[in-house]
Amino acid sequence: MTIKQSLLLLAISFVIPDIGCGGDDKDKDSGDGADAGTTTKAGTEDASKKEATGDKDAADGVIDDSEPKEIVWVSIPAGSFEMGCSPADTSCSDAEKPAHTVTFEEPFEVTQTEITQYQYESVVGQNPSKWPDCRNCPAESVSWYDAKEFCEQIDARLLSEAEWEYAARGGTTTKYYCGDDAECLDDIAWYMNNADGRTHPVGQKQANDFDLYDTLGGVWEWTEDCWHETYDSAPTDGSAWTEEAGGDCTYRTLRGGLYGLGAIGLRVSNREGDRAQSYTAATPGFRCARDETDSEPGATSDAGADAAGE
Repeated sequence: MTIKQSLLLLAISFVIPDIGCGGDDKDKDSGDGADAGTTTKAGTEDASKKEATGDKDAADGVIDDSEPKEIVWVSIPAGSFEMGCSPADTSCSDAEKPAHTVTFEEPFEVTQTEITQYQYESVVGQNPSKWPDCRNCPAESVSWYDAKEFCEQIDARLLSEAEWEYAARGGTTTKYYCGDDAECLDDIAWYMNNADGRTHPVGQKQANDFDLYDTLGGVWEWTEDCWHETYDSAPTDGSAWTEEAGGDCTYRTLRGGLYGLGAIGLRVSNREGDRAQSYTAATPGFRCARDETDSEPGATSDAGADAAGE
């Protein structure tokens, strides 16, 4: 079942609290605090997505009148990591397996936060977001094509899925970049337990050791990769998995979870697929990447390199 299908099904039955569709006992009993949920294209169990169906009653109104944030680039060091299901994670689906080693021969740069509404509107000239009252909130409700075009307009690109997970982990091997215990999520992410059913300004929670904010929770983030049901034959050099063979390029991969999910949906290895032209079902957002050789002097943070050297 796709993200859109699961949301439509939930919209029909939302009046019955805490009842999911096709729940997995493994996930229900994981102790991570996620609700029983609906099955997405990845086959993983998500928390209730009622907050993502367009209901704005939870927290309407201006919540951010601070100065708009400019784009900050963070240097991500070269290195290797294990991509996929974390060692202590018992909630992984087949989509997160097999875990495999990915090596980056060169450093690259990533926007420190998800692209904000202010940043998006400054380049594109419009703001498609569900909550346009918050210029430092993530730009969301954008299609994969919109996200890709924005990154290209600032001489950048979407992250590959491997780049996303390597950067999001920040050198860790745990379920969340704050550890294996879901209780740490309040400090690092906007999600079902604290988001009040909407997005929030970026950069308010704790960054990971690469100095990136909001890689978990907030909004789903588009990546360059076509959707593949498992990691069988996945690239090991950090490049995007874009060939049609064995995958579905009408769907693109989303990472990071969103404000309406519970802890299971925010595991750093969790991955989903949605139609590339979709912009409403998962209220997706994005961040951009670029090769470090493309950067301008003084435009980056060195925290990533510092963390890698510890």
